[in-house]
Amino acid sequence: MDGFLPFAPKHVVITNIINTGVTLILHCTNKEQDFGIRAVGFLQSFDFRFHVNLRKTTRYTCIFNWPGHRATFAIFTVDRDDNPRSKLGVCR
Repeated sequence: MDGFLPFAPKHVVITNIINTGVTLILHCTNKEQDFGIRAVGFLQSFDFRFHVNLRKTTRYTCIFNWPGHRATFAIFTVDRDDNPRSKLGVCR
């Protein structure tokens, strides 16, 4: 992620490092955008860029599937990832 500035561009990179070498199937969305279903091979990446909205409510969620597993993660939330007062600080 890039630094904290009002409306600074953000860059999310998801890299498949599942140690069994399987293909990762992922689906990332937010309220306004759907990146579709992507197949990411071992050691390959999928990335996307965006700007935090004016209301600072931007949130991206991704569903990850690989053999025998399914998980959903909030990949980006303003409160956690773009807040200098959060426990984790601002993603860079």
